[in-house]
Amino acid sequence: MNRPAGVRADDDPKVEPFMLHAPTSRASVRAATMAHAHADVTSRHPIVLGIALGAVLSVAITAGTASSAAAAVDAHSDALTSLATVTDADRYAPAVGAVAMAVPLADISADAQVAVETAQAAVADAAALTAEVAASGLALGTATTAIDTTILEADIADLTVAVEADTAESATDAETAAAAETTAVIETPAPTAPATAAEFAAAAAETQEKAPLELVLETADVTADAADVVAATATLREALTAAQKAAAEKKAAEERAAAAAAAANTPEGAKATARAMAASQYGWGDGEFSCLESLWTKESGWNYKAYNPSGATGIPQSLPGDKMATAGSDWRTNATTQIAWGLGYIDSVYGSPCSAWGHSQATNWY
Repeated sequence: MNRPAGVRADDDPKVEPFMLHAPTSRASVRAATMAHAHADVTSRHPIVLGIALGAVLSVAITAGTASSAAAAVDAHSDALTSLATVTDADRYAPAVGAVAMAVPLADISADAQVAVETAQAAVADAAALTAEVAASGLALGTATTAIDTTILEADIADLTVAVEADTAESATDAETAAAAETTAVIETPAPTAPATAAEFAAAAAETQEKAPLELVLETADVTADAADVVAATATLREALTAAQKAAAEKKAAEERAAAAAAAANTPEGAKATARAMAASQYGWGDGEFSCLESLWTKESGWNYKAYNPSGATGIPQSLPGDKMATAGSDWRTNATTQIAWGLGYIDSVYGSPCSAWGHSQATNWY
């Protein structure tokens, strides 16, 4: 197909734009990406893969830790981004000449193995955290409480097979093995620019058969999916940590409340509570409290469990005991609830503890 000089393929009405038939599967995406990458490196700026991928080999991998997996993913992604970038230039422009790229094949395989190990660490971290969340029984307030690693595990399996195949081929091919000891040369012929989307797809399918670039792109798939899993693991870990902190604070508050209640239920604790409540709620000072102390010492000895055969119950000897329910449903077990009811009763019937104490001395009841 001939086009006027200066007219791009995507401007030609007879050429169907590639993006109208965008690949929908990972395999077709990879095939298209390889075709783009080949056209790009042969026509403009070939990249020395060993430099880009070599950066990844400096990343220390510690299996089982999300932080190490994340560090490896970051470094790995930077290298692969440099490798497989498709420019905004006309993807249909013809390539000129042939390029021989110096690429240590061993480095490509080693980089793929790094990606596999990093991804396996990410899967292990995600599985461990998912189990930890389930065992905690905590409500995290998040839509997701489990990390799905299905896609990543499938990609790991694919990449592992590709690495094993590449290793087996290198082991049985003496020429390839000898080249791997020094520098292997990947010959990339200049492709003829496809004029239609169908020709472009055919070229992509042919390109996919080239093992080194296929291995690189499968490595990119694993790296990208591992990054997603690492990010999801970090998010879920934050949610679990927040839930654990909230649960610990709630438990501590309950323990403090229980300890305070236990202290208030002792005779001395009950007296301290009564003194404070008498002063703050009724304005009764030490003189009135002295009368109150004598009154309830006589009635119950300040024992919240005190019970009289007549039915009188608790510190103030309420008759019957369930009258104290107006002050709280825990009136049977909480001295503070009993005191609150008793002070209210004294105020409404006698006006003050000393008046109630005087009546008790005179009649032996109040």
